Amino acid sequence: MSSVAVTGASGYVGSRLAERFEASGVQVYRLSRELAPGRASDTWVSFTLGQTLDPSLFSKRGIKTLIHSAYAFSAATWEEIDRINVEGSRALIRAAQAGGVERIILISTLSAFEGCLSLYGKAKLLIEKDVLTAGGCVVRSGLVFGDSPGGMLGRILSQAKSGAWVPVLHHPAPLYLTHEADLCEWVYRLATSSWPPQRRLFIAAGQKPWTLRQIVHELTGAPKPPVHTIPVPWILAWAGLRALEGVGIHLTFKSDSILSLVKKNPDIEREELRPPDLVFRSPS
Repeated sequence: MSSVAVTGASGYVGSRLAERFEASGVQVYRLSRELAPGRASDTWVSFTLGQTLDPSLFSKRGIKTLIHSAYAFSAATWEEIDRINVEGSRALIRAAQAGGVERIILISTLSAFEGCLSLYGKAKLLIEKDVLTAGGCVVRSGLVFGDSPGGMLGRILSQAKSGAWVPVLHHPAPLYLTHEADLCEWVYRLATSSWPPQRRLFIAAGQKPWTLRQIVHELTGAPKPPVHTIPVPWILAWAGLRALEGVGIHLTFKSDSILSLVKKNPDIEREELRPPDLVFRSPS
């Protein structure tokens, strides 16, 4: 494989994936809505989910592999989520196939499964089905951690390290972690293996279950610095955020993010969905 396109390449996971492929000498084309000054125009490509994409973006560059990690978290209502993320991903898949792309790998989440509660999980599940129908592969990760994690986990850890009190949800579902290097390694192996693989849906996460409180303490190196946590029933946290969102007040965390944490994905127990010959590390 000589080249690969990565959507969401300016984000946490997307940037790590791009770096992994580049480290092996693969030409990476970063598809991102955030193009900072000074970035080479031939490798950084303006891309926004939900907008029209010309298939020549892939054909002119000879791109045969697409890693789709972009997701617009700014979309709040289901109508926006469906239009931007679900339909936008469908348009991306169509353009990629029309442009000669042969391998599509979706970076999904353990929040996506039949019966999930969150809109995020439901949207990812629909995107998964489209990718699988197109002959691609799906990689469901847990909460991604590393030296400088991003997303929801990164915000929680940043708050904890600053010495601020961190609300910790009480919920029935255990959480599962995925180290960024392990996720990138598996996606790289998948993209460079014979195609199509015998299995096309994978669970990329450690097997150890965690509570959110354990994660915060472990990843901040508590008790240095000390971490101050406040136990909060998840339903109260969800209702409070939902009420604020209802009157137009949007905080760092969304009510939908809480729903992503409260119900366990039953597929986590299916050993046949785990990548072969790769152990996903744990913080401890």
